[in-house]
Amino acid sequence: MELHNIETALKQEDFQIRLKAIAALKIYDDAIAVPILTRTSHDPEFLVRTFVARGLGKHPTADAFATLLEMLKWDNTPSVRAEAANSLSLFGRVSVPHLVLAFERDSHWLVRRSILAAIMDMDCPQDLLEVCS
Repeated sequence: MELHNIETALKQEDFQIRLKAIAALKIYDDAIAVPILTRTSHDPEFLVRTFVARGLGKHPTADAFATLLEMLKWDNTPSVRAEAANSLSLFGRVSVPHLVLAFERDSHWLVRRSILAAIMDMDCPQDLLEVCS
């Protein structure tokens, strides 16, 4: 999908069209995709925000990391927060302290399960022990 078509699709009322536009950003480089994903991180539809979180995980930039942290902390939908945690884990060990803190603050089972799985996959035994305790 051409960039101008993505921008137009993101303004459509039908969230399925917006989902396709978010998915189409995967072929674009960080400089193009991350600002668009960041702008869309407050979409009213939780599925769109979930796709945004997933997309940001594929673009390892400081802005993507910051947006994912914001989504993990403030989004009102557990599945979005869980996807943000999964995507943050793709940034490696730098994300671990943030994931541990989110585990302590967020009591929703889906978010905690996502964080637990991410920390297990990152081979961080001390942090895993901390969240298990």
